[in-house]
Amino acid sequence: MALSSAVARTASRIASLLGQRRMRLVAVLNKYVTNPVVRLWAGRVPGMAVIEHVGRRSGRRHRTPVMAVVSDHRFWVVLNYGTGSDWVANVTAAHEATVRHRGRRHRIENVRVEPASLSAIPLPDRLDADRKVLCATMRDA
Repeated sequence: MALSSAVARTASRIASLLGQRRMRLVAVLNKYVTNPVVRLWAGRVPGMAVIEHVGRRSGRRHRTPVMAVVSDHRFWVVLNYGTGSDWVANVTAAHEATVRHRGRRHRIENVRVEPASLSAIPLPDRLDADRKVLCATMRDA
């Protein structure tokens, strides 16, 4: 878990430096260029996961790679691109999704977005006060 915590902290610092507007531009680049490649291995390495979700309008299945922190049966994703990402809207609308983490499939339930300062994300230092975190309960699929 130390690696995933370090990755989450570093990504959060970068997001703070770039700001919300520039991070949205990075998100668009990732969606079409980086994500198709990262999706190939993200579900098998520590500190990352692939969230499988259904589009709230299209009904299509999507797979989105994310940096994730997993501890016991809890699942967290620091929302460095903000809460406006399509995958966040899809998962929060459905209140559930499937996650591939370290080669295993899990269901996430009780999905909610909350301020990082109020979440129980197991990072040694707190994230900035306005950063949001997607929190969920994880169980075997």
